[in-house]
Amino acid sequence: MSIDKTNNYDFGIVGLGVMGRNLLLSTQASLREALKDAIANGISVSRYVNALAYFDAYRSEKLPTNIIQAQRGYFGARTYERIDQEGIFHTLWD
Repeated sequence: MSIDKTNNYDFGIVGLGVMGRNLLLSTQASLREALKDAIANGISVSRYVNALAYFDAYRSEKLPTNIIQAQRGYFGARTYERIDQEGIFHTLWD
């Protein structure tokens, strides 16, 4: 996925194409408002919330996956890279 400064996201992987991309980008504020109202009124909209979270994660350049990396390191003794320092790291989780 690529992101440029004009918010032209590449949605090729999810198969949305240009029309789908434009529709999502132009209606996401309304969708967020509708979901917020539904949740405030006790209406179950979990699938929509999860789809929106996927949309947000998919178009994010940096994801908050540090906990996943920590779990992988703990259970599988894998190395990891950091965004604040160069190099490959391995932490002993005693």
